[in-house]
Amino acid sequence: MTLFEETHVAWPVELLARLGFHPRDAARLRAVLPSVDKSTVTYLHQRTETEPRSVFWNNPGTYVVWAIHNITITQAIRLTEAGRGVVDVLTILDAVRKHVHPRLSINGVDLAHAWVMERRVPRHRLARYIELGLPPATAAALEADPSSPPSDAALETLAALRRP
Repeated sequence: MTLFEETHVAWPVELLARLGFHPRDAARLRAVLPSVDKSTVTYLHQRTETEPRSVFWNNPGTYVVWAIHNITITQAIRLTEAGRGVVDVLTILDAVRKHVHPRLSINGVDLAHAWVMERRVPRHRLARYIELGLPPATAAALEADPSSPPSDAALETLAALRRP
């Protein structure tokens, strides 16, 4: 067992429910979330026991995003209150971290926020557009073109051409 495996666990469904997700949604979300540090789980358990529900800004995804990407709580609030679901926000942050800003600097979070605000690009294509380095408005225009939105294969080819 690696150190990572010793210190990380799957998100407890009960904790996700305590953060405010419906129990059914919490179970589905748990299946797609990456593992989380055990100390973060302990911290969130303590917070949900002692704090009123309003502390979680009526958006339980805020703490999930904060815990997974180690950004400030203010940045997590800004991203999760922008209108996309927690899985979309995590998809965007993962892609920005992987392809643009590995440390998720302020510029990386700002870029992620621009993508969160662009709701015309479907979730399954977000990472590909971010990898290609396209601005959100350009990606949205490509998706909106009724004559020929780019195929997944065309995007994969473009991405392969851009890789070093």
